[in-house]
Amino acid sequence: MCFENDGRAFLVTEGVVLALKDGVFRYVAGTPGLPGYRDGSAAEALLGRQLSICPDGRGGFYIGDRSNRCLRRLRRGGPGWVIETVAGDPASRPHRNNWTVFVMKARWRRRRTMM
Repeated sequence: MCFENDGRAFLVTEGVVLALKDGVFRYVAGTPGLPGYRDGSAAEALLGRQLSICPDGRGGFYIGDRSNRCLRRLRRGGPGWVIETVAGDPASRPHRNNWTVFVMKARWRRRRTMM
């Protein structure tokens, strides 16, 4: 779970990103009950089951998608949110189930500045 400056809490669970504000949960990205891997608009994107989230410092979020062995980014794009993969590959083989080793060996798809 992480927080935005406006007081919204963002959390991830079972393939979805939720925003909590004023006691109401709203789906931000992913499809409830349908984990998987697909980049695109938040309504079309699929996320894995094992997720973590943190702010990217630019109004978006990085999502650690362990199920798909990827680092994903949730950012505002057009009228809504967009999910894109910034590192890793779901087709890659896991390295002894060690997330730290995976992150160290991940290949960036584009040159990125983390913060």
